[in-house]
This record gives sequence, structure tokens and C-alpha cells, in this order.
Amino acid sequence: MRFLTVLMDEHRGFSSMLDVLDAVAGRLERSEPVPMPMLVDVLDFFERFTDRHHDREEEMLFPLLARHGIGPDQTVVSVLISQHEAGRVYGTKMRKELKRLQQRDPSAASALAADARAYTELIREHIRIEDEYFYKLAD
Repeated sequence: MRFLTVLMDEHRGFSSMLDVLDAVAGRLERSEPVPMPMLVDVLDFFERFTDRHHDREEEMLFPLLARHGIGPDQTVVSVLISQHEAGRVYGTKMRKELKRLQQRDPSAASALAADARAYTELIREHIRIEDEYFYKLAD
């Protein structure tokens, strides 16, 4: 299977899990209970799977493209890198908010919901840019 096909297939998995994270955010916004083990699993998924996906892009795809004149100084590459970094920041924030939620901090649910919504929006846009533009350019 071609490398770009693998990356695009992974986007489908991300999209499904983004739907789950959006549903969790909705429950938090409505002050409905969220099973903590499930929330931990969802955040673990994004931490492990997304980081591995982005690491492959940064360590394999971006250097290959740089050798063909599409380097980090190119707008699309710099945008993708900044989105990777922003996603990691959201992941760290959501992890901290999860701990606060587990400690029954009353403000944690709304903070986690807001960051989950921002994260899903960021990653959906990131996937759109990669699928519709960047991976075609890379191909």
C-alpha cells in the first residue's frame, strides 16, 4: 500500500474518533455524565495515534517533499506543522482538564468541552487540507 494511501486511510479513523470526541463534548456541555474510562480511551487514542501519524508526516513526508522544493518555508507545509503543534497543545490541555474533571473540579467539564470542540475543528480542517490539496501535491 502506498504511503499516502495509508495516511489518508488513517484520516478516516481520525474522523470517526472526532465524532466520538464531539459527542463527548456535547454531553459535557449538557452536564450529562461521561464514562471516565471511555474518555480516557478517547484521549489516549488521539495522543498515540495522532502523534504517530503526525510524526510520520514530519519525519518522512515533509523531508522528502523538501528535497523536491516543497520545504517548511512553503505556506502549506508551515500551516500543517503549526496545526500539528496546536493539536499537541490541545491534547495536553484536554489531559489536564480530564484530571481536573476526575477531581470533580466544577469548571473542568466546560473547559474540556470547549477544547475538545476546538480540537475537532482544527483536526477536521487539517484533514481537509491534507486530503484535498497537500497529498495530491505530494503525489
